[in-house]
Amino acid sequence: MRAGQVKAWDEFFTSGALPANNGECDNPIAATNTLGKKLKINATPTLVFADGALVPGALPAAQLEAQFKQAEAALSKPVAAKK
Repeated sequence: MRAGQVKAWDEFFTSGALPANNGECDNPIAATNTLGKKLKINATPTLVFADGALVPGALPAAQLEAQFKQAEAALSKPVAAKK
């Protein structure tokens, strides 16, 4: 990553404003922002568990372990047949 890209990324996280882009370079920040909005991810970090649970922000170790166990239990349940 070039120094200008690092600066743009840092400014995006500070202000939430996408960097100006006059078309001279790719704008991966805009693409990342669009994907985050599409997936309803609005925090860093955001954890996505195997059962589909989204947890924004960091978690204490004990809570993280509990979330792993909950996701594992949800995945081990038999799937009900559709009628």
